[in-house]
Amino acid sequence: MANVRRDKIEIIEDILVAAEEPNGALKSHILMQANLNFKRAMRYLTALIQNDMVEMREGKSTRYQTTGKGREFLRLIRETRNFM
Repeated sequence: MANVRRDKIEIIEDILVAAEEPNGALKSHILMQANLNFKRAMRYLTALIQNDMVEMREGKSTRYQTTGKGREFLRLIRETRNFM
């Protein structure tokens, strides 16, 4: 089996898709869905939050939700992939 590395855009896409759940996603769910370790996932989540693509919802448990800007970015990623 070949060891294929994902690029940053693919990782961002995986995180945004995982956080698209109607009630948001737990950090553990994002880690599993995006296949990332904790440290790497937190770097990406922090950047996505700072760029208003993901919002953090505090409550009984912290959840992460893809924002409208994040959904638009996902749409552009998919359109670009289809074009290529």
